[in-house]
Amino acid sequence: MDFLDQLVIPPNETHVQVLKFILILSLMLFSAYVGILFGSSMLATFFNRRYKKSHNRRDYNFARDLMDTLTASKNVGIGLGMIPVFSITFVYAQLLFESKSITIGLMLFSAILFVFGITFIYKFKSNFDIEGVVDTLKDMVKGKHAGNTALQSGDVALTGEVIPEEIEEYEVKVKRSKTVSGFYANIFLIIAIWMFMAAVHAASNPLEWETAGFFGVVFSWAAMLNTLYFFSWSFAVTGVSILFFFFKWQGGLQHREVGYMNYVKKTGALIAFVSCIILPLFIFINFMNLPGSALSFSIFLYTGLALVALLLACNLLYATLKNLDLRYTTGAFIMILLVVVFSALRDNAAVSASLKDHLKEVNVKAEEYEKKTKTIAVNTTGISGEEIFNTRCSACHRFDTKLVGPPYKETLPKYNDNVKKVAAFVYNPVKMNPDYPPMPNQGLKQKEAEAIAAYILQKVKEYK
Repeated sequence: MDFLDQLVIPPNETHVQVLKFILILSLMLFSAYVGILFGSSMLATFFNRRYKKSHNRRDYNFARDLMDTLTASKNVGIGLGMIPVFSITFVYAQLLFESKSITIGLMLFSAILFVFGITFIYKFKSNFDIEGVVDTLKDMVKGKHAGNTALQSGDVALTGEVIPEEIEEYEVKVKRSKTVSGFYANIFLIIAIWMFMAAVHAASNPLEWETAGFFGVVFSWAAMLNTLYFFSWSFAVTGVSILFFFFKWQGGLQHREVGYMNYVKKTGALIAFVSCIILPLFIFINFMNLPGSALSFSIFLYTGLALVALLLACNLLYATLKNLDLRYTTGAFIMILLVVVFSALRDNAAVSASLKDHLKEVNVKAEEYEKKTKTIAVNTTGISGEEIFNTRCSACHRFDTKLVGPPYKETLPKYNDNVKKVAAFVYNPVKMNPDYPPMPNQGLKQKEAEAIAAYILQKVKEYK
């Protein structure tokens, strides 16, 4: 992506370490929150559709509570969903500086799709809220709240069981909007996750950067299986989150009938347990799909720790499902969070190992870039640094011999060819060396200071 190339610079070794830390943190937030967001959206859509067929109010209430409880507010969606996706994209753009990989294009495309998907999810959620308002209004019209007292809507008196046509039409529109927004939310998220997993796989295969095209990367077995891995993970983390946030977090949901809560408890535990049973298979497949260059001791360690945490989560979820006992819920939730941590560390280790040779080249370019930026010529059009030196500086300074002030060849090397730093001292001098008198302020303008700084730096190079 040409415009991204203009935004990134070659990272040095210190910069790379910072980027890796940002990558780990962003991957944790991304996999946890987007997993919950996708899982809750898919489940809410499923149970809402099932309600249309079964007319079982528990299905509808469960779909609504999934949206209300697990998706949180729009600000949370931006902070934990959108920002990490773009952060990961930017980190990869830095790490893959001037590479031939299509990773960045895929990630940027994926990030845009995530924005659309998350937007539709919150529209889907808001439609549940609007439906609740419509239901309340219908109850009032039917007289449940005010008996047979007439209600006024414009010039029409409403009594008893009469529902205004406008309300019924609006209800139909809301239901249709909810169905459409839920459908598009899931479609956008499915494609976004697919593109993202394909991009990560492409980044870990330097040998294929120049040969693998879009279709070869996106429709590779590794990309598709890794996508299924993320789907399985999404349902696992969503199922555990149902148990934790519906029953444990801040006292759980209040004012719900016992039968409904048992229904939620059993459904959440079943979804989490089945997903956690399937997940190790996809972790193993994901591990086998890593190229040889990505393998290291860290990969084996973090994969093993993730599997141990997942095994413990499965045991705790089995106990919860068998006895419908919520004592183990918090433990299972913590184990799933540990899976998030170890998976992010594993992915970072895979990136570090795969890009080891590439980053060596990037570090060399970073050193060249730093030298170049330090010697960038300042805009001194119409100002002669040599003339200023001869009229203001030459009385006290020489380049190679001591005069009133120290020779430039002894003082300028510490500025490492940085014109701006030298100009800052010339513009506002301070006493630095006790062996020499303080340099008086020459009353130069900023551009004049920059001109003399550029001139004397260039002359010092000639004396070397």
